[in-house]
Amino acid sequence: MNTSFSVEDHYPNIYKIILNEEIDLEGTFSDIMDGIPVSRVHETMANYVTSVIEPTDWSGIWRTSLDVNGSPIRCDFMVEIIDVTHKTTEAVVILRKLLSPSVSQLTTQEFDAIDEFMTQEKVKTVKLTEIWVISEGDEEDQRLVQTAVVIEQTRWFYRYIWRPWDDLSDSSGQEVFIDTRFQPRLKLYHDMKSSKQLKKKVEHLLKEATSLKGTFDTIQASIAAKGDKGSIHSCDDNMEEGSNDTIPTDEMIDETDIMQAVSLDVRIREIERKMEMLEDPYKRMIVLEEDELSQDSLDDLDVTRIHVVSKIITQTQLEMVSNKLTKNKWRENPLFFHTSFGKAVKSCRSSDKVFVLPGHYPCKSLPTKAMKVEIIGISNDPSTVVLVPCDSLADSLIQSALMNGITIQRRDSMNK
Repeated sequence: MNTSFSVEDHYPNIYKIILNEEIDLEGTFSDIMDGIPVSRVHETMANYVTSVIEPTDWSGIWRTSLDVNGSPIRCDFMVEIIDVTHKTTEAVVILRKLLSPSVSQLTTQEFDAIDEFMTQEKVKTVKLTEIWVISEGDEEDQRLVQTAVVIEQTRWFYRYIWRPWDDLSDSSGQEVFIDTRFQPRLKLYHDMKSSKQLKKKVEHLLKEATSLKGTFDTIQASIAAKGDKGSIHSCDDNMEEGSNDTIPTDEMIDETDIMQAVSLDVRIREIERKMEMLEDPYKRMIVLEEDELSQDSLDDLDVTRIHVVSKIITQTQLEMVSNKLTKNKWRENPLFFHTSFGKAVKSCRSSDKVFVLPGHYPCKSLPTKAMKVEIIGISNDPSTVVLVPCDSLADSLIQSALMNGITIQRRDSMNK
């Protein structure tokens, strides 16, 4: 695996590391994180990196984005590393040269913003994951190869394994990271390489979560700073005269910040739940279904769509669906999920299939013409998959469909 970017002709050469996924990734991180709880992952990564990396006296390309009046602009700087900080995966660097974009590509406003960024403070503290090691001058002894490798490992870890919400987990104190989080995420990483749709979905969710977490951290820092001034300390009506405690004021407390932080946390948790479903091969299909092409756009495609009907989806049921798809070589067919049998059938076109999971389903709001679809009960016991026609029209329409593994229960028999 290679996460290095392609450099332009005027760039200095960099080490382009291709990691052996079995040796450099799974094996390495299993050793590094063995028995480590989630709460100590950052500390453990920092200890590993600083024990291997060259701490100073090397150069790199720093890729970052600068904000110019609300618009991000990607910049590549040539930097000199003067120290790799301990207890973090960061480096102290000196800006030497702007490599990209070229001055001719910049507006006056962008040029002024970048010029101010470079001249205001030459020494910056940056993430190691944003640095690529320059190989020029190191061809003979290659002392920086291991540095390039460990940075690439770190870049891979924080891109594909670590999640923005891992820092927010209240119950993660003693949870062993390698057992509960690393392994399913590693499996998801491998699955992404064979599914463009899955890769696109994961990258979209993580990009959103990372942005939200950045805003959340900024707000939390602001709230904490105000708290240091006494803004969120509780008041005691019996506070003694002369006490040094600060009484909160409306000016000091920003309720908007608190509400925004709560809102961001809720959305991050939603993304966390979606990602946990994507990590599960059986639950994954539900999340991916959200991004499927609309049913109308599939009308011109020669493909059989499969509609899954269930009031509640459980992992056991998903496994049953997956087994049916695999057995009949339907794993690449588009899936659509419904809680109503009527809505599923109305969404069908000729040649579609309807999978009905265990339950009792009233048959109403059916189409008014014969259903040229196959209706399949997904259960070892057909008596657990029950369709209940609500009128004579529904009864005749159901009779026109091809059925397998389904029990029909007419209302008159229910009343006897």
